[in-house]
Amino acid sequence: MYKYVEVVHFKDSEVIDYFMELQKEDIDAALLYLSQWDYGENDTQKILIRQEVFDGLLYVKCLESNKYLALWQIGIEGITLYRKVTCKSA
Repeated sequence: MYKYVEVVHFKDSEVIDYFMELQKEDIDAALLYLSQWDYGENDTQKILIRQEVFDGLLYVKCLESNKYLALWQIGIEGITLYRKVTCKSA
């Protein structure tokens, strides 16, 4: 079972613009680009289940790989990168 840890939230327009261009052509390259800011520092932060990541958001777009989930709302500048973490089921 996968859960998610928030890695970083991007507001820098250069990062956002470059990601948006990349994701049109190569999803893996786009997620790899964002993942360069994943230093593994926040593994102790609150772990979220997938629904908690999306709760309260409207007009959401996302990209997902076996390691990451990138999420952004249409019309709102910013992208949040989440890292998938494996959790043992109870």
